[in-house]
Amino acid sequence: MALGHSGLDVFDQATLVMLQPALLFALAWIGFLFGLQFEVRQLRGLPRYYFSITAVQAVITFIAVTLPVYLLLHWHYQSSSSLFLLSQAVVLGSAACCSGQSALAIAAQSRTLANRPLLQLLRYISSVDGLFGLFFFALAIGVMSGAAGSGSLAAATVQWLFATLLMAGAPALILVVLSRTRLVRQEFSLFLVGAVMLCAGMAHTIHHTPLISGMICGVLVANFSRHRLRALAVVMPSEKPIYIILLLIIGAGWRLSFGFSMVVLAVYFTLRLLGKLVGVRAATLAFRPQYPVPGRLGLGLVSEGGLAIAIIVSFRLLQSSAVSDTLVTIIVFSVLIGELIGPRLILDLFEREGEG
Repeated sequence: MALGHSGLDVFDQATLVMLQPALLFALAWIGFLFGLQFEVRQLRGLPRYYFSITAVQAVITFIAVTLPVYLLLHWHYQSSSSLFLLSQAVVLGSAACCSGQSALAIAAQSRTLANRPLLQLLRYISSVDGLFGLFFFALAIGVMSGAAGSGSLAAATVQWLFATLLMAGAPALILVVLSRTRLVRQEFSLFLVGAVMLCAGMAHTIHHTPLISGMICGVLVANFSRHRLRALAVVMPSEKPIYIILLLIIGAGWRLSFGFSMVVLAVYFTLRLLGKLVGVRAATLAFRPQYPVPGRLGLGLVSEGGLAIAIIVSFRLLQSSAVSDTLVTIIVFSVLIGELIGPRLILDLFEREGEG
């Protein structure tokens, strides 16, 4: 914000427009990195109820946030269309599904968390539940694109999703083919960056989101390329710089607003926390892991991470409005609060279990 129009104005509107390719690349890179985690063979080695618990808590959190937020937005923005406001609420609900691992990492560094099964479950949930957030987000964008057309809503939505798969598949195919040849690290890194740039450019050209295309591309590379670990070795060190670039650009164009935004923030944060608590509790009761799971385990998922911000930013690129600016304010403050209190909540959770 200090570099944008609210401060020194180093990043004026013209500069932000010129920086948009960097923003698109950052979003595609974040999606690609997230997708690289999902190698089917590796995930099959973990208990199946891990995925079931993650799915249940993500869906419950999504519903717990989306419906009340939609009613709140509809009450405040009475002149806006119901479909438009529903899309905003769905996007915010999609972001709510995501959990970050930073709080877990900080808590584990400050104190030994001896309950390894519980820690593994929390790590799995916080790694995978973003997949459901991206699914709901992609579905919302697809429906919105279909509603903007003149034909059948269902057909247009399916067409949008199919186009996204094609755009992600082309760069992934290039990387899979190149992985069958001998490449030095510099060559492989260059092709990897080029493929992600191609993915971002194609998505933006036809008004799709680079985040979803990058994620699908990452999943395909993770499961069909011989060099998944090599790709991770290239992508992982750049995670923090990419997020810094993303936050700098967004902060410079951020129109900070209080008032109603703070009301929605309070509602959103409370509902998300309740959704995590109820969702994890209901899922563990239904699928019953082979070890005791505390009813307060959802408190370990209060951290949201950068993927939630990337979802909101992607939506703002597609639909810039006063409501989308409100969503940016909500998610930024929610992430900050989660990062501040998340490690303490995790430590308290394990201490009460006698494992602190």
